[in-house]
Amino acid sequence: MQFNNPITRIGTRKIGIGFHQSLRINPTLLSRENELRILRHRVQLISQRLKQIKKRVETPKTKPDQNVIAVVDREECAGCGICYDVCPQGAISIDITARIDSSKCIACLECVNRCPRGAIAIKYQNH
Repeated sequence: MQFNNPITRIGTRKIGIGFHQSLRINPTLLSRENELRILRHRVQLISQRLKQIKKRVETPKTKPDQNVIAVVDREECAGCGICYDVCPQGAISIDITARIDSSKCIACLECVNRCPRGAIAIKYQNH
């Protein structure tokens, strides 16, 4: 297989920081500077992921009020994944739009505060 670029896309996978391109690097076509730039970028991604994991470990695991849930307005949601990235409980998944697992959600408001389209809101359930 012949490479035209020093970096060739070999697939897309979800790693918890949104979507990331898996890369195969052809070292014969990379300069040392480019290789260092790519490695620095990878270190940044790993650092971001470690911060998210640390935040999840430090966040309380219970809801302050069991009658509170976060809900997504599917008409407004663009599926950008920002809420997925900031959720300390891993309660959000992205299909075409965001989905919130109410059993994991602790109503911390991170997703509500960070959604650029205002597509996530907190609702109070009446039992």
